[in-house]
Amino acid sequence: MSDGATHFKASVVTTALVAPLAFYALDTDLAVALTIGTVVGWVVTPDVRDIERKTYPSFFLSTIPLIGWFVEIAFLVFWFPLALILPHRSKLSHLPFLGTFIALTYAIFYSWLWSRGLWLSTYHLTDVFKELLASAYVRAFFLGWCVPDIVHWLMDGAPIGRRRGFKRRRNAPQGPFATDHPIAFLRDRASLAAVSFRSHRARLLGY
Repeated sequence: MSDGATHFKASVVTTALVAPLAFYALDTDLAVALTIGTVVGWVVTPDVRDIERKTYPSFFLSTIPLIGWFVEIAFLVFWFPLALILPHRSKLSHLPFLGTFIALTYAIFYSWLWSRGLWLSTYHLTDVFKELLASAYVRAFFLGWCVPDIVHWLMDGAPIGRRRGFKRRRNAPQGPFATDHPIAFLRDRASLAAVSFRSHRARLLGY
């Protein structure tokens, strides 16, 4: 089984191979949508969808200058509910097309939920799904997203379901007590910010 960095590199190479073919065979708009889907597959991997802790894609997002820390936190918070529900390496997260469709459905639903909560949208959920899933651009985006998911699945040995060897260790810290858990990550960030503030205040006040 490959690690997160290897999966990421393979997804980038896959996009470099698929994008020229898409622009050659499809209309420009559809090719752009499909290529964007492959890029989304770089970071929203099957592991992101079923591991409720930091993964290599979240680390990659944290390297964005200036706003990387915020992007990483938002990314972790957005996918945390789905990762909390799905068992690691299950068919619902890793099986190509099925896992990708579940992730796309979750993203649409969760985005709609936030938009309704913030009073940014008045559309009904069924109308949103009908409009988006009927769009040729969304379908092209979905197929593009499936491509790195297929590569990820093949690199993992084409598993059909959860394997015994990949269960979490029984004695390993889980939940908020895990050092790479989003809650622990936020707690550590807050602690670092508090230490930095106290240090800066001490320099200003001269003590």
